Amino acid sequence: MSTDQIRVFLVEDDWAWIGMVREALAADPTYQFLGHLPSRAALDEFLAAHQPDLAIVDLGLSRPGAGLDVGLERFSEAEGLPVIDQISVRCSETVVVALSGYFLSHPYLVWEVMNRGAVPIVKQEGPVGPEWGHWLRGQLHAAYYEYWRPSPAIERLRYGLEAARPAEALPLTPRQLEVARLYADGCSVAQIAACLCIDEDTVRGHIAKIHGRLQVRYSWQMTARIKHHWQEVQEATRHLDGQCPPPP
Repeated sequence: MSTDQIRVFLVEDDWAWIGMVREALAADPTYQFLGHLPSRAALDEFLAAHQPDLAIVDLGLSRPGAGLDVGLERFSEAEGLPVIDQISVRCSETVVVALSGYFLSHPYLVWEVMNRGAVPIVKQEGPVGPEWGHWLRGQLHAAYYEYWRPSPAIERLRYGLEAARPAEALPLTPRQLEVARLYADGCSVAQIAACLCIDEDTVRGHIAKIHGRLQVRYSWQMTARIKHHWQEVQEATRHLDGQCPPPP
């Protein structure tokens, strides 16, 4: 990640939204708007030339010749998910934000986006102005610096999907289960180290390995996976009950 401006580009074919995003980013010198693409046609060339820090992708992006928008009944024709895949392959360090209103009508897209390591954000409708720009910049800042957490709407959709999804066994060692359980409980790295009598660098190493084994990019994704297997995790780590309470 760059240490100066956050270099952002947009994959969107709605000119109104392009203008809104451009205006929102122009109001904060933290961001540099690199431009937009209306389709995947020149995506590889753009990524190679600019190596952006952050990409905003419209999930409802229409395929060439399919019209301005795909509509609810033809979402399989949209280009948004293939765009995310293409960015992940060409620029693995680029943080991808999927900004869409389709999550509410197509809940499965939450999993499709999160499983790709991208951040799903429900597109906030409303009048364009400073408040909307502040909201967008806040979402992008959280995604880029990895402290983003799912909104209540996304959480409800995700938990509904998890309830209907069979849980697979977690591919973690006993020590990794201990670290994951304490982290998901809200414990800090220092608390986990004290509780397990190991140093903080070892805790961070375990967390990195857990990310790899669960194939997730962010800590909130790791926590979501652990919570999905919470009964299994608790049963395997009963000896930790009450030993490292989360901070108030």
